[in-house]
Amino acid sequence: MFRSYKWRKDDPRPHEAGGKFAKGVIVRHYKEASIINIRVELTANHRGFFEFRLCPNNRPKKIGTQECLDKYILRRASQKDELQETRYYPELGNKIFEIKYVLPIGLTCTQCILQWRYIAGNNWGTCFNGTGAVGCGPQEEFRACADVAIVNASGLANDTSFEDERDNEIPVGDTNETKNSSNENENLFLLILMIIICTFTAVVILLSLVYLYYYQAKDHVKQLLKNKQQPLRPPRKKKYLNDDDHTNNEV
Repeated sequence: MFRSYKWRKDDPRPHEAGGKFAKGVIVRHYKEASIINIRVELTANHRGFFEFRLCPNNRPKKIGTQECLDKYILRRASQKDELQETRYYPELGNKIFEIKYVLPIGLTCTQCILQWRYIAGNNWGTCFNGTGAVGCGPQEEFRACADVAIVNASGLANDTSFEDERDNEIPVGDTNETKNSSNENENLFLLILMIIICTFTAVVILLSLVYLYYYQAKDHVKQLLKNKQQPLRPPRKKKYLNDDDHTNNEV
């Protein structure tokens, strides 16, 4: 069951971009593609897992979007489980957790939003297999953000906002998809055409064989049978009834 909540403050809220306390202060500077150390203090452990995202917002007074953040999900520096390379599962207890993550290659920014997402696993819910257990179903989620900067080896950073980059994107993928779709349709048409031609050829050959058998071969066989010499009947011999008849015939 989901609940809807109303915000107590109108946008922008005090701690969001444009708000009273959101000054756009860069709290950390990092090198591109470097390994960074992130510290999270839990005062109430709710199990679950952490994830971290980056958005090259580059506009301190403008609120970043979740679409931008979801584009850059950070990977852990050391992770044996490849299926969970972005998630960190904190052990039980209230303390400070330190995790190492890798920054994306090629990403620089004058103001990146670093987002912490904590998806808890403390509530009872229904699992995918229909059973009930702690951690299944909808869970609480906590988020927090900080402004950081990422520079390349020369100390330079890209200052183009995510929205500007998206507006200037050339739809190369769409063009390729259109070409691929056109090629697939053309190949399908040629395949259907070849099937029709082969089927028509097979039908013509079959009809020709039937015609030759019933109208040509059959007449030829009949002619051969007619020309074949009929067998001669055996000669008939005259049968005598008794010896007297034989004697009378001789006289």
